Amino acid sequence: MSNESEKRLQTTLGGVSEITALTQRAINAAMIKMATDRPEVTHVDCKTKRGDSLIGTIAEPLVSLKVIGSNRAGLEYTARFGSGTLHFNYDSPLDFDIKDWVIAFDVPLDKIDLEPDSDEYLAVRAAINQPGDFSLQSLFLAFNSGGIINFNEDHCDFNGADLDDDDKNTLGGILAKWYIDEGPMTERRNRTIGYSMLTSKPSSVNQQAPTFPPTSLKFQTYEYKGPGQTEATEGIPAGDNNVLLYLQMTDGEPFPPADILLYSGNFASSATELLHTLNHATYVWIKHADIDNTQSPNWEIGVGDSSHSASPDFFHWIKQDNMLWTWGNPRNDDEQYYKHENDAGWAYGRLTVDCNVTNSMSTSSGSNVIRVTGTSDVKVDSSCGKSSPYAPWATDYGVHVWLSWDTTITINAVDAGGLKLVIDLDEDNFRVGNDPLYYNSDGGFGPTKSDIEKKQNGLADNLKSALQNSALQSVADELQKNLDNAARFVVPGLGVFKYKDPMFNDNGDLFISVEYQ
Repeated sequence: MSNESEKRLQTTLGGVSEITALTQRAINAAMIKMATDRPEVTHVDCKTKRGDSLIGTIAEPLVSLKVIGSNRAGLEYTARFGSGTLHFNYDSPLDFDIKDWVIAFDVPLDKIDLEPDSDEYLAVRAAINQPGDFSLQSLFLAFNSGGIINFNEDHCDFNGADLDDDDKNTLGGILAKWYIDEGPMTERRNRTIGYSMLTSKPSSVNQQAPTFPPTSLKFQTYEYKGPGQTEATEGIPAGDNNVLLYLQMTDGEPFPPADILLYSGNFASSATELLHTLNHATYVWIKHADIDNTQSPNWEIGVGDSSHSASPDFFHWIKQDNMLWTWGNPRNDDEQYYKHENDAGWAYGRLTVDCNVTNSMSTSSGSNVIRVTGTSDVKVDSSCGKSSPYAPWATDYGVHVWLSWDTTITINAVDAGGLKLVIDLDEDNFRVGNDPLYYNSDGGFGPTKSDIEKKQNGLADNLKSALQNSALQSVADELQKNLDNAARFVVPGLGVFKYKDPMFNDNGDLFISVEYQ
């Protein structure tokens, strides 16, 4: 069992009735959407009495959850400016172009009960579309002047501008004035992270299962620890799997006495994290290449991960659109491309090695099938010889070997409740091929055709075993365990609810019908 699965299986609720986990990644996606839908929240236009001013546009308002230490009710807010000008109205005025500046400062989280029958309450209640007698709470960013003025300089980037302490204090003051006193963030709804529902009459909300609706709630941040990771990580994107937990008690039960839920395992994981295994397995790279000996250019191809296991971002799938993720392009020239020539008097050597990987993962609206395909391609071209008029010789060869694969992962509902993943492991879905070996030799020196055939066949064998050694069935098992546990965290009551008709929507989200039994 992988560390990823172990950490999810070890997670405990600590006496809390229900927990909903919201990843940092999801929060930032929502913030970017809000900035897109309400562009006014990204426009900064603020001026002090002295005449200092900042006029600009924030390209990305993002947050990093605080998960290290005892403070589990805060985050770091990051404003990444896409354009703008900062003006200091000194005796000798200073102006700075703030394009690509990053300002980061700490912000606590807070919550407040919405006033019944307020416009906000009615809008949220309509969005929830839930009958019954319940109240609503807003969880929001509580900007304060101390946090903004004393921004986190280690996480800021002034794009090479030389600011002294007075400049930084003035900049912090302008931002505090904007976020707290003047700008659109003075409206709490523009800085709301999410809403939650509470009820003192649970049977009015869910008559069939009155122990399901939350009767009390609190929140905290919570860390994620990846495979081989012993300490929590914060930041963007390093902390994207850290989560904001909504801790909920039901049926009027009190919260456990502990102030916070301590780490016991991971609440966050994703199918794409586990599908990184495919990218690890199919990565082709140049283990060694040289033409130090012009009579025999030397090369060796690595199949599978080289040294990137400690850098998980290297194998992350890249989202192209709502239905398509890819990995492998552009080529990593440091490890996947080599071209060199060596001329030593009459002797010469030429060697080009070109490795490429193109993997993709896709689905379609209304489907419950994920298609996963890929190609690992290796080309080697070499020539060596001696142009001496006394004993000339020349040997040229070309090798082209590839692995291509095309399989599916199907998500089905099962009668017992939950979801079942089925991966198609038919051997016909995985194929290793090669062009006929090109070999030409004149003069009887250099590598023999037999030598090159052995290298070509050995490379083909390594590619053929790459996916077998990656244990694709184990990947499917990991995905299954991931879903089994995600159901417990996201949809409490597993075993009481039956999942039906899983399918992807137009946005690439997996929709699941839930039927109470």
